[in-house]
Amino acid sequence: MGAISVGSAATSRSSNQSIAGFTFIDINVPSDGTGKITSVDIYPATSDVVNPLIAIFYNVGGNNYSTRSYTQITGTFAVGGVRTIAVSLNVVIGDFIGIVQSGGSGRLSSDGAANSVYYPGIGIPAVNLGFTPIIKTLSLHGTGVTLAKSSLVPRLIAMGQL
Repeated sequence: MGAISVGSAATSRSSNQSIAGFTFIDINVPSDGTGKITSVDIYPATSDVVNPLIAIFYNVGGNNYSTRSYTQITGTFAVGGVRTIAVSLNVVIGDFIGIVQSGGSGRLSSDGAANSVYYPGIGIPAVNLGFTPIIKTLSLHGTGVTLAKSSLVPRLIAMGQL
């Protein structure tokens, strides 16, 4: 099995972006493999991130996206550095990573260097939901492992299991 990566590096950036009540998807760095995302790094900026929803999205056309898999994380991730979160999210090559916080004032480190899309509300889970482009790079990055090469992968994708 090999390694998978999705999303932009979780680093200190020149600005920050509220994720409280806004769903963001990093469309700058798609998944480079098919398998499981097992770890997500975030960089909380000026306020703690509390109980975020983290998801893997796929594009269904234009600026519309659906979730492939998602998880609700319970916990507080304090400002001041990279925070690593254990997850188990199905991912297919070309998918994207996203995040939202349902309450509070969580902010992630960001800058205006690359493209993301956002939805003004809780967009996880999503089915063919319209997002708006925004010039932001969020500090949100997932890593994991690829599935072993198998004839089952295309069948699992077709069945909605990946």
